[in-house]
Amino acid sequence: MCARCHVRFPGFQRLRLLWCTVDRFYVCRRCWEDGCAEGHGKGILAISKPAPIVAAALIISLGLAVWYPGVVYDHTVLRAWRDAEPSRVADLIPGELAKVAGTMESRTSVAFGGHEWYSSKSGWWWDFNTTDSFTLVDSSGAISVTTKILYVVYNGPHYASYADHTQGTVYLPGDSAVILGTVATSSNGTKQLEAQVLASQQTSLGPGELIEDATFGIPWAIGVVWIAVGSLFIARWKRHGQAVEGVPSVPVGAVDITRDPALEWKPNRKRARPRRPGSALAAGIGAAALLLALFPGYFPRAWFGYWDLGLIATVAVMFESTLFAVLLLKIPPRPSEVAVDDRGFRMWYESPYDRLLNDSIFPWDQVRDIHLTGGKAPRWVLVWTTGEVDDLSMLSGENRSLLIDEWTRRAMPSAD
Repeated sequence: MCARCHVRFPGFQRLRLLWCTVDRFYVCRRCWEDGCAEGHGKGILAISKPAPIVAAALIISLGLAVWYPGVVYDHTVLRAWRDAEPSRVADLIPGELAKVAGTMESRTSVAFGGHEWYSSKSGWWWDFNTTDSFTLVDSSGAISVTTKILYVVYNGPHYASYADHTQGTVYLPGDSAVILGTVATSSNGTKQLEAQVLASQQTSLGPGELIEDATFGIPWAIGVVWIAVGSLFIARWKRHGQAVEGVPSVPVGAVDITRDPALEWKPNRKRARPRRPGSALAAGIGAAALLLALFPGYFPRAWFGYWDLGLIATVAVMFESTLFAVLLLKIPPRPSEVAVDDRGFRMWYESPYDRLLNDSIFPWDQVRDIHLTGGKAPRWVLVWTTGEVDDLSMLSGENRSLLIDEWTRRAMPSAD
């Protein structure tokens, strides 16, 4: 509820209310201009916008969270490799992460090998195959091993005879191997081991200090962010609640802004932002999550594992944050019509809530400048005498030119 006009704003519209740092309550844009006198003489220094705060917290949280699956996977697998005791093949249970030690057996001359790759940037290099399979035998039995989700592979005990450009290594039948992997069930019902770490002998490899810290640090950092944001908003809600305590809400129609029929209104045919910003944001995040679920997927692979997922997800988060900042925060809703009179450039919005939450007029005497910003993504902005900046992307090119021409004409000194 706006503390001055007492209109209750639903859903995402609540984040568009302004926090007056002088009166210490939430107000709509119109009440901030009239009742708060545009900041009680302080201008934009006297307002705080909730939406950018929520956006920043969301972006930071998502940016950290997308790397957490990789951190947890690396920590879990490498700690198990370092600390777990080898299990007997006969005792393996489907679904568990287990370490086994035994002898490789294969019907081919190479039990587990690799291949050479060439890149114009880095030259030739050796990669182990993710399609090879073999059998691991210990004193209790034998189990088939697949390599499709390998995470770490140590060099084999033999040089590959077919490696012409690198010193590639392979594992041959009869070689000893220590393998950490997930026990699965094959299509024919038998147990198989999906290798994730493989070496010819046990090594001291374990989670690094950075991974150890990030395992607890990432949830802690996300928690701190939201505790800080939550504490800020709770404190403001309490102060705001005191200001509106016992005050009944007013229907938005009771304080609605009327449109002057005497003016010549021009249509503003441009969609600058979604009609339902909250739904648009949720749909964008859902689409990005679906993309990441399909490619590369929420499981480790030799080529596309959790770390690649984090990298791709970071790009997706950057895209979502840009979408949120540009479409939902920076660009105001599109006015359906505009008009010009001696007082200023007027805008009419279809939604009564938009008419209270956005400027309905750019008064000529309060416009300091209108210019095109620099950088790789230039945009037209209007600078108020208070220092506040409005993005003009919500106006069509024709109406933006009308605004600039009318303001320039009135700002130019008279020839007399």
